Amino acid sequence: MTLFPRKWARVRLSNGDVLVENCRVADDFFSRGKGLLGRRELPDDEGILLVPGASIHMFGMKFSIDVVFLTKDNRVTDLAPQVAPGQARIARDGGVG
Repeated sequence: MTLFPRKWARVRLSNGDVLVENCRVADDFFSRGKGLLGRRELPDDEGILLVPGASIHMFGMKFSIDVVFLTKDNRVTDLAPQVAPGQARIARDGGVG
């Protein structure tokens, strides 16, 4: 039995194209807190889905990421490209998580 089981999802656009092949779902306190900490890089086919996720921070990170903020029904509300280590972002709409 795994103490913190990992959940994965494939993220598709509305036209069916795959946006992220391997997206880790972080939907509890521990997995959201861990996020991508400890990683040296994020391969092009990987991502992380923080649920809820109306804001993010990059404290302790070693690389930049592109951030997509979603509503509860998975509609894009904001984009934050190339968020660098040490920065933070909040969804423009105030975040609906």
